Amino acid sequence: MDTPLDRKRTQEFARKLFGFYTGGMLTLLVQVGHQVGLFEAAAKGPGTSGDIASRAGLDERYVRGAVAPPEVVAARAEAFGT
Repeated sequence: MDTPLDRKRTQEFARKLFGFYTGGMLTLLVQVGHQVGLFEAAAKGPGTSGDIASRAGLDERYVRGAVAPPEVVAARAEAFGT
């Protein structure tokens, strides 16, 4: 006897699973940022991604992606209209 697949429950499960994955990746990226000194460099004061990269001894390209990934920029623009 085959039970039909409940599409709504399947979608809810997929969303929850993706949320766990996203949270895990965020945790990993925070750990990497801490290990390379990104947060300490940012805490020294405001600055561009180049300024923060210089303080941390990192390549500006990677710092730019860490401090303002496209998803964050888009979410900020949507939330604050900027």
